[in-house]
Amino acid sequence: MSEIFEDLGYEISEIGNADLIEDNELYINPDIDEDTLEILLEDVEDELDIEESSGDLEDSEATARIVLGS
Repeated sequence: MSEIFEDLGYEISEIGNADLIEDNELYINPDIDEDTLEILLEDVEDELDIEESSGDLEDSEATARIVLGS
């Protein structure tokens, strides 16, 4: 999945393991600008069927965090 998003132009800063979750989740930095947010939401909907943010991304300077479910 990281290669798909890199091909879309995203910089992947970290890949790791999260607790097991059922569905894919998207956490967004509340400081993201509207244009970037619109593009991001389109991309995650197309690639991961995520239609909206799961919450705010806290304690990170990243634009977003994607957590893949099982």
